Amino acid sequence: MQNINEALFHAGVQHQIYLQRYSTQVVREMLNILLDGEADIITKLSRADLTDFSQQRLRAILAEVRKLNTEVYKALQSRLDTQLADTANYEANFNANLIEKILPVEITLIRPAIETLSSLVSSKPMQGRFIAEEVKDLDAIRIKQIEQAIRIGILEGETTPDIIRRIRGSKAMNYKDGILQRSRDDVERLVRTSITHITARARDELYRANDSVVKAWRFTATLDRRTTVICASLDGQVFDLSTGPMPPRHPNCRSSSTPILKSWQELGIDAKELTESTRASMDGQVPETLTYQDWLKKQPQDVVEDVLGKTKAKLFNEGELTLDRFVDFKGEVYTLDELRKHEKSAFAKLQ
Repeated sequence: MQNINEALFHAGVQHQIYLQRYSTQVVREMLNILLDGEADIITKLSRADLTDFSQQRLRAILAEVRKLNTEVYKALQSRLDTQLADTANYEANFNANLIEKILPVEITLIRPAIETLSSLVSSKPMQGRFIAEEVKDLDAIRIKQIEQAIRIGILEGETTPDIIRRIRGSKAMNYKDGILQRSRDDVERLVRTSITHITARARDELYRANDSVVKAWRFTATLDRRTTVICASLDGQVFDLSTGPMPPRHPNCRSSSTPILKSWQELGIDAKELTESTRASMDGQVPETLTYQDWLKKQPQDVVEDVLGKTKAKLFNEGELTLDRFVDFKGEVYTLDELRKHEKSAFAKLQ
């Protein structure tokens, strides 16, 4: 029989998979905002005669492009802030519900205030920098790249369509060979890292608010071929509350934190008065160290298929392919509402 901390660890690993699917949906939403802005900028440049070079004319064109670009990133910042605030609130409540559901006795945890969780977006720096600063930098980087592309195109005698192709990319390459692709990649990196950051901070708020029950947290890495040495080396390490190297540890970090609950003795409860199974379930022990693949091998078939899909699950179970070959896993995408609905059914399975 697994103890409470092992049960929390296993549930946390599965939850992190679902969070990755949710982050993909947020990435798509932010990229749609970015792409709408790209269309406006390309339209503006298409109507300008970029071959008619003069410093005054170029400055006027760039001023208009800069204004459009800034408006795009302001819209992106606003929407991302909202999504992250909602995510923080969801994450704290999910983990509180999870702990309450798994505990062998009835207990009600303290939920951090919505205002406290929402403020994490602007009050807690991510790897030493605030998210708003990151967005502002991406705005400046993209406008600089556009300006450089225009100047280079003019100096090399390119036509306006040639310059636009340099900026946007070619249709044959699905517009991924233009300089704007970097800004798309940067936004995806920011979104995924921000969600890892905000969920870790929301859990920390919950753990600290309930330090009478939660005594520590464990660093949990997603161990596949994309995992960095940084996260792999921290996997399984346990830290006191409000200490330790909290995720994210690098851009696009997918690591998470799981709680370690106190034992009955540490809670000041006489375990002799409890049933044998209940006493054993709250021993305060740290879960065993597992790789992601080892964890998945221990899951029932429906969980494996949910993670990988039926075809990949069959190959995985038969040993024909190891998990590190499944880079994109099942490839599903969840909105926050879909995530909430999906994990509601997962809760129903918990004993």
